[in-house]
Amino acid sequence: MKKLFGWTLIELMVAITIVVTLSLALLINNRPSVQKSKIYLYAAVNNIMKANIGILDRYEKFSYAGELFRQNPTDTTNNLNTYCVQFADILSLKSAASCANNSSASTTNVSLTNGIEIRGLASAAITPYTNSEFTYKNILVDIDGFGSGLNRIWVDRFPLVIFSGGEFTGNVKPANCNSTVNMYKPDGTAASQTRSAYCGTTNVNYEKDNSLLSYDIYTYEINEDNIDAFTKGTLIAGMQSPFDADCKAFGGHGIYQSKACQNASVKIHEKCANEFSCEGCNSYSLCAGATATAADCTALNPSNSRCAVKVHKPSSGMNIMLKAIIGDIDEL
Repeated sequence: MKKLFGWTLIELMVAITIVVTLSLALLINNRPSVQKSKIYLYAAVNNIMKANIGILDRYEKFSYAGELFRQNPTDTTNNLNTYCVQFADILSLKSAASCANNSSASTTNVSLTNGIEIRGLASAAITPYTNSEFTYKNILVDIDGFGSGLNRIWVDRFPLVIFSGGEFTGNVKPANCNSTVNMYKPDGTAASQTRSAYCGTTNVNYEKDNSLLSYDIYTYEINEDNIDAFTKGTLIAGMQSPFDADCKAFGGHGIYQSKACQNASVKIHEKCANEFSCEGCNSYSLCAGATATAADCTALNPSNSRCAVKVHKPSSGMNIMLKAIIGDIDEL
């Protein structure tokens, strides 16, 4: 009698687990793969924003326009940039930070324990126009260190912008490496937008790119009777480009002004239509849906719920295995 050979269920599960583990290990360690770039870029942006929140918690009196980036008088004797010093103090570093005030663009300010390195934290803040309510800094993030990897823009090196001032404080977005102006004054006139020195020779507007870094839009309602009550957000649009997410959620009242949103033909999301976002939307043709006036725009959202934008967390059908290999990507 011929003897048959086969797999038991346990043997099959073990084999599949081994194959999946090896595949994921190759996916994560074959730098810089697309999936790895997504994961590490998300982690970098997420942790930069966490550091900014931590700085504000410590120094609330410095939270008005631009002060987050300015020199703290107590540190002038050491010629150290206060923002860079405080940033480095909050996150886990591989080596001592280099935060000399106004250091060159090629100076690596911090090296995180996960291999991510950042430049530009100690640079001077840029004010886009007179009496601007915000300032910003151009920074460069390298997900595998400046001495490793391909060292190519938007592959393993990412030019980003950190904002400070009013509701902008702490926000992080990709840089506009194209000549297209996306920054305007409140009156709709174009503002001077300094092209980041970290853009190199690339000519791409990464503000409108969602291939590696994207944002989700959530709608939420504030409990007027209990402002301390837990607020639950509902996802209404996922994986938007930074530019599209901002315009759809805030109607030109966010990082990007109404004029920029209009030029890109990006209107307010119907579920984000409220008194704040729809204010004056007819002046720039941004009103949600088929509406043409602020009143009709607001009427689309009777509850007057607001919207919020959050960095999209890269996902995989193998999240459990992924987490087992690299840990929680929020804390990279």
